[in-house]
Amino acid sequence: MLDEKTLQERVNRRLSGLRGDELRRMRIRAVVQQERSAISPMKKKLSPVLVCLLILLFITASVALAEHLNLFHLFGQQDERYAQVADKAAVITAQPVEGYEAPLEQGIAQIDNAYYDGLTLNLALSIAQGTQYEAYTPTAQELAAMEEASPMAVDIPDAQAPGADILAAYNQALQSGTPYGYRACTIYPSDHTRTDDGIDIPQAAGDSAYGEDGAYYEMREFALPLPAELTGRDTLHLEIGLYQSIQTVYFDGTKCYTATQRSDAGTLTATVPRSSTTTLKMAGTAQISGVTCSAEAEVSPMAAVISLSCEVPLETLLALPDGLADTQDAWLEIIATDEQGRLYRPDGTYPTVQTQVNLSLLGVGELPQTLTVYVYYAQEGESLAVPNTQKGITLYPVD
Repeated sequence: MLDEKTLQERVNRRLSGLRGDELRRMRIRAVVQQERSAISPMKKKLSPVLVCLLILLFITASVALAEHLNLFHLFGQQDERYAQVADKAAVITAQPVEGYEAPLEQGIAQIDNAYYDGLTLNLALSIAQGTQYEAYTPTAQELAAMEEASPMAVDIPDAQAPGADILAAYNQALQSGTPYGYRACTIYPSDHTRTDDGIDIPQAAGDSAYGEDGAYYEMREFALPLPAELTGRDTLHLEIGLYQSIQTVYFDGTKCYTATQRSDAGTLTATVPRSSTTTLKMAGTAQISGVTCSAEAEVSPMAAVISLSCEVPLETLLALPDGLADTQDAWLEIIATDEQGRLYRPDGTYPTVQTQVNLSLLGVGELPQTLTVYVYYAQEGESLAVPNTQKGITLYPVD
């Protein structure tokens, strides 16, 4: 029979490579609790060794199952593109940052998932137990060192965000003229995402959410196309700085006072392999308003980067809609649809006074078989859609 020391050593070795975020912890606790409930009615007493081995088995199984759950599924509930590539975004190598200064010693932050295909990069991170709010009245000495600020209500964007109740109480105190203060300790990520060799990757968009347990989730979408130095790489080694902030806010019934302390809290790192999904080269030519136009595109599941050329500048290619004398109430729009009619939305602006335009469109999560590019005048109040009478340039895959 194994002695306790030998068992502990084997368990430690077995678990040494496992890292879990708060979602995984919740699933682990649920599985272990379920198995404990199933075991408890048994009349025959299990040996401590067998119980430990069973628990280890359940933990390992639940972690393996949790690997199939990633933040691309979470954000995919609002944006189908993320859901479409979620399985391809699941496998990365990340180093969590655990433990901070008091009172956030139990916090854990990590890059959970990322999708990189050479043309686009999307990244999701999480911070569990990284925020703590408490009602707080500063001492006379602390108050003397604080700066006076305008007493303004605090925005509470998410009812599940940590400290929502404290902030609501503060806002109420402002309305009633009642003294109230709070202290917020927060771990937050830098806005910059860099490679290990110092390339700062421009971020184009982002979204965030809070779990029921207060964990913070963030999705980052980067500019299209990626910097040329990155597009040929098979692997990206990414870094995001972490910071810790301690903010004290106090309203004395008339005036507001604040103080903030900031410090470094570590660096998130992740190794992101290039997706096995290859990008697609496409091209096509068509006559629009009697003018020859051609387009070439590089397309991935998440985006299409297009070079559009016409014999005349875009602003003279089409006539204004009926009833409009100038472009004050209308503007040139470029969109695309695939063979299923799914819309590729514009990402960013582009010049219209040139005969060649480079632009980027957001993808749909899958590669198209064909892609039809439309140029038309859009007006205020209209939805983003292809005009019924508008002819487009259909692009087909090329070698």
